Amino acid sequence: MIGGASQREDKLTSLRASTEIPKFIGTARQYQLTGENRLKAPSSFFWDTVVNLTGVERMEYLPSPSGSVPPA
Repeated sequence: MIGGASQREDKLTSLRASTEIPKFIGTARQYQLTGENRLKAPSSFFWDTVVNLTGVERMEYLPSPSGSVPPA
């Protein structure tokens, strides 16, 4: 998952938000602590894709780029 985000590939659709969000929080924190550029891209991509464009709010699954969420 993080690898795809490093290449700015959106492979988040239908994944559980509660599983994926902590991975990106960890990557962002590692970037803050180390300044390693390889960690910046996935963190920025996640922020740009999920937080700025769609938000997660009360959804259990991450939405598609169009904002639709898979049926439960």
